Amino acid sequence: MIALTACGHALGGVRQQHFPDILKDRAFQFFKGNTTMFTNGGLSSLETFNNTCATLFERMINTVSSSFTLTDIIEPWDYKVGEARISVANDSDTLLMQTTLRLLDVEDNPDREVKLVWVDKDGSCSQGTCSSPATTSNRITGTTLFRRVFGKTALQYNFVVNGIDPVKSINKFWFEIDEKDGSQPTVVKNDDGQGYVISQDDVLFDIARSILYADSLTSITNFASEVVIAVKDTLVENGGTAPIHIETANSFITVPFKFEVLKPKLDTRFNHTAGYTFFSFVPTEFLTSAFDVYYGEVAPDNLRIQFGQVFEARNQVIGPLP
Repeated sequence: MIALTACGHALGGVRQQHFPDILKDRAFQFFKGNTTMFTNGGLSSLETFNNTCATLFERMINTVSSSFTLTDIIEPWDYKVGEARISVANDSDTLLMQTTLRLLDVEDNPDREVKLVWVDKDGSCSQGTCSSPATTSNRITGTTLFRRVFGKTALQYNFVVNGIDPVKSINKFWFEIDEKDGSQPTVVKNDDGQGYVISQDDVLFDIARSILYADSLTSITNFASEVVIAVKDTLVENGGTAPIHIETANSFITVPFKFEVLKPKLDTRFNHTAGYTFFSFVPTEFLTSAFDVYYGEVAPDNLRIQFGQVFEARNQVIGPLP
């Protein structure tokens, strides 16, 4: 156990939310400063480290108690739902939502109809039409994990649902797949069969107003950004302020990851729309790729959005970085 502890501390780290008494001024700290090297650290020599740790890890992984029964090999899901993002529409007092549905190893069928279905906060479809067909689809092939490991391909359907009533909003959604061959449509829901729940819509990462500046047509690994956050007017204080804090993460700088806490400012470029006020921030760290949004101080109970992705912004500017 002592050797496993030493081997394990060659990688990984500790989070503030789990050990607040240890980390007071940062969200995460690696055990070792250099996380790109699997080194002997506290063990006597590199040779001892390699021999000891490799043997122990192998024993730990391959040793199963006689009282346990192994499951079957875990296969990729036939249906995988992407992150659902709600934003405020640019041209009307409505909301929009975008998400994806991946189908694993399916044949091409031009007649196939895939649609997203939802119910509003009343648990019904009180706003009329509550379904939307996929806007686009694309085949995922090439050197993906499915192809290399499982010999499978995937087909992804992309959805952008417009015209959502901001008062009724969306409570939960699911998908229906109709092959148009006389068979019953396939209904895709989560494990409990109730649908995919939208946890909150009072603080939003506004994909439609956020801007990603990329300097290449083929890669967005070199980019800057302006991130817009929409906050319901009921949560905005007099004078146009809101207790919003952003914790950003720079995953492109790995030794160590760069974190910073920012307070977005009221963005007067955007008028009140659909009952929302807009705030924005520009990360000071170049290549910042992800962020968390808190309503209040940066504390677990105040987390509203986890790991918003900067490069999900719908407004993209290709050219020299600003």
